[in-house]
Amino acid sequence: MYFLDDRNALDSSEIKILRVFEALEDNPSQTQRELSQRLNISLGLINLFINRLLRKGYFKADLISKKRIQYSLTPEGKAEKTRLAYLYNNYSIEFYKKARATFKALFAKLIEQGVNGVYFRGVSELTEIAYIVLLDSTLELAGVIDDKKAGKIFIKYKIMDSSVLDKIKENEVVIDTQMDSLHSMDIK
Repeated sequence: MYFLDDRNALDSSEIKILRVFEALEDNPSQTQRELSQRLNISLGLINLFINRLLRKGYFKADLISKKRIQYSLTPEGKAEKTRLAYLYNNYSIEFYKKARATFKALFAKLIEQGVNGVYFRGVSELTEIAYIVLLDSTLELAGVIDDKKAGKIFIKYKIMDSSVLDKIKENEVVIDTQMDSLHSMDIK
């Protein structure tokens, strides 16, 4: 079995906080509602994050009108943003390396078993990594399946819906390339 080691990963709230840092630095006078809509994070969670960042001294808030606050990143805030960005970048690089190694091992095993073609199920960053690794193998990409994105294009392949699953040949397999699938990929 191949698993990604997530001990050095940022948790989802730290990633959201990093996004809040970046968004407030880009536009320091946006409202919490605007920030919530821009980042697709609930208004209540945005309020919680901003209050936590203010309490920790990462931002300073100045009232610029009755309904508008301007946020200024403090030196402590810059240090924290840099720390989170560093962790995020390191995690991203490690994720890529481990995903690449996992797909390389999986594709070698599939070739050994006589598989000629693969379908990727799900379109994500993981699908892009799988595709890059696939190019270095003798396997052919038979297609990409994603019900939510059917009809769109992934690189040069038209994304199909799951009705194509009934037409898969004996020497083809489907690989789940949704973002959470790599953590439990079983290679025997």
